[in-house]
Amino acid sequence: MKKLKYLLLLLLVVPMIAKADVNAVTGDSIEEGKEVDSSSAVFGNEITSNNTTKGIEALFGYDINFNGTSDYALVLGNNININGTVNNDAFVFGGVVNI
Repeated sequence: MKKLKYLLLLLLVVPMIAKADVNAVTGDSIEEGKEVDSSSAVFGNEITSNNTTKGIEALFGYDINFNGTSDYALVLGNNININGTVNNDAFVFGGVVNI
C-alpha cells in the first residue's frame, strides 16, 4: 500500500513539473519562418523551414529545405537541403542529402 501511494504521488507530480510545448504543423506545401521557443514538428510533402527554434526541429517530408536555426534537428525525407545552422546535434536521414 505504501508503494502505491508513492506511485500515485509520482503520477500526480511529474506532469506538473514536466512542461512539453510542441509547435506541430501539417500540410502538403509548407513554408515557415517564425521564432519558436519550444520544439517544432512539421509533417508535409514540400517543407521550407526558416524557423529559429529553441529546441528540436523535426521535419518529415519528401522535399525538405532547412534554412533556419535550431538547437537540435531531426530531418527525414527524400530530397533534403540543409543551409541553416544546428547548434548541437543533427540526425538526417534521406535519399539525397545536401549539407
